Amino acid sequence: MREIFSKTWNGAKSIINLMTLGDLVIVGSMVLFSLALMYWAPHFIGNKTTLIEVVSRERPLGRFSLNTDRMLEVDGVLGTTQVQIKDGRAQIVNSPCSNKYCVNMGQIGDSGGVLVCVPNEIIVKGLSRVDNGLDAISR
Repeated sequence: MREIFSKTWNGAKSIINLMTLGDLVIVGSMVLFSLALMYWAPHFIGNKTTLIEVVSRERPLGRFSLNTDRMLEVDGVLGTTQVQIKDGRAQIVNSPCSNKYCVNMGQIGDSGGVLVCVPNEIIVKGLSRVDNGLDAISR
């Protein structure tokens, strides 16, 4: 183990010894720029989800703020699906479908998402108030 570390360290020292001052300045600048970009990029391109849109039977029923706690009752093909908005998150808490996959899908929060009850034809989509032209952002 000691030999492997020694060889690796000696290899790194030899690469540094081959670099000129200009090379070190360029590499250092690239590292600093990359770190700054990782910190600032989400502020410019990352839209936080602030709204949800509820769709039933392919008809939009409305947009609702995640900042206001409420319980929505959405009529679907099979019956009423309950969508809860609480603490800046939305989730389906009850639905008349048999498997309850929609109830176990989780929540829509800051990063967005979609909740779907296929048998009851209910869709809950996370939206942002700001449209910056991006379709999706991978995180």
